Amino acid sequence: MNIFPLVSVCIPVFNGDEFLLEALESVKIQTYSNLEFIISDDQSNDRSIEIIEHFLRENHFPFTLVTNIDRGIGKNWNNCVRHATGKYIKFLFQDDVLFPECISDMVAMAESDDEVGLVYSDRRILMDETNLAHVNWYNANGELNHKWADPLETGIYLGKRILKDRNLFFVKPWNKLGEPSTMLFRKSVFENVGLFDTQLIQFLDLEFSLRVFSKYKFGYIQKQLTGFRLHENQSSCSFSKKKINERSILLRKLSFDLFFQLGWFSKKIILAEYSPAWVLNLIKKRNRV
Repeated sequence: MNIFPLVSVCIPVFNGDEFLLEALESVKIQTYSNLEFIISDDQSNDRSIEIIEHFLRENHFPFTLVTNIDRGIGKNWNNCVRHATGKYIKFLFQDDVLFPECISDMVAMAESDDEVGLVYSDRRILMDETNLAHVNWYNANGELNHKWADPLETGIYLGKRILKDRNLFFVKPWNKLGEPSTMLFRKSVFENVGLFDTQLIQFLDLEFSLRVFSKYKFGYIQKQLTGFRLHENQSSCSFSKKKINERSILLRKLSFDLFFQLGWFSKKIILAEYSPAWVLNLIKKRNRV
């Protein structure tokens, strides 16, 4: 077992010049050193590329800088994955930061069990505490672990623990895992369960993680290893303003792919949204694929 396998730090970028340098600098101070940068730019028209190129010239990390020709959030994430060569993929979004021991702690947990497909941790919310909208968001979405019916402690679990949790789609927020910046993925996972679903925007990270849970163990670290930034220009605020709600699409996909692996409360929600006959017909179609 290689205790220092290569980790691909994947940074999808789109007009991120406000906080991008801080994100890049947070990789520079990692206690884990066997890293490569995979940066996919979604055709930014601000100073993002200038910032990236200057940082890479100054720091000499192994890197791949590519342009995402077929624009879109999920497509840009997938473009990062396709260019990554590491055993593990550590996403870092342009607004967020990694704390110094983040990658070391996550790799150590992943390396302790070959059946672990992803590792995730708590995150610190970087926000303006005088901003009422930020405070309200934090109260609803900030502390996630206690939102589970059966809260986790640091350790390795079967993925079905998440899929069976009665609060999965019964208690908000729907995403109780956190954002991709909080996660480390085993690269081989993408070969087994596929890439991010580009038809989704709001829930593409949650939908992908649930597919991983259906086939793998996962690790949870009850420690703030990343910082998730709230600001007015971030994607989640944009989705909220546009009132994007993909819950129905997500439930339809889960009906097709994971219905029998879900807990009874999640099944009840799906059956309330769609008729039992519709669900059974969908499952029959799935079995014929």
